[in-house]
Amino acid sequence: ERVYPSLSDLPTTPDCAVLAVPNPQLVPVMEEAAELGVPSAVIFASAHDGQEERQGSLEETLAAVARENGLVVCGPNCMGFLSFEHNLTVSGYPVVPGTPGGHVTLISHSGSVFDSLWQNDRQIYFNYVVSSGNEMVTTMADYMLFALENASTRVIALFLETVRDEAHRAGAFVIFDEITIGWRRCLGGAHLGLAVEPDLAVFAKAL
Repeated sequence: ERVYPSLSDLPTTPDCAVLAVPNPQLVPVMEEAAELGVPSAVIFASAHDGQEERQGSLEETLAAVARENGLVVCGPNCMGFLSFEHNLTVSGYPVVPGTPGGHVTLISHSGSVFDSLWQNDRQIYFNYVVSSGNEMVTTMADYMLFALENASTRVIALFLETVRDEAHRAGAFVIFDEITIGWRRCLGGAHLGLAVEPDLAVFAKAL
């Protein structure tokens, strides 16, 4: 098929822009997508520029462009997403044609877990598989709410680096069952070391 040199050269506005470009090119391409009215984007690059702790970092700049223009963004530093329900692949990973859809939504911070779990051979089939990456704009809770609104979703599996958004947005409680391991990680419980405030922390076995 024909290849176009830029988003502006496309004959129509795409529903999603896949930013498969290096970090130095992310801002101009994101700004171009915003100017064209592209509603969503997927960013594979890390968006790390060594300025993460300072105002004006690359990721902060990208997030500002997205929020000011209402872009839904998957990533950065992600592997994209798969919709088996709609035969849609927005990822660098190959998908075997004819892979059946199912009723499990997998949302993973880890790209390796994203890839390995959906390619399982245990007859577990997915409707959606999302590699959330850094969750710069769109968070784990946003993906969960989307999945919960879909009639085909019966199970949601999460692989979390941390709780990035309030679970209360999804009408859920955060419960840490720390058993005895929690206190080994941090005095007072693992949730303190992870900077997560659960609604309930359970230490029954420790007592």
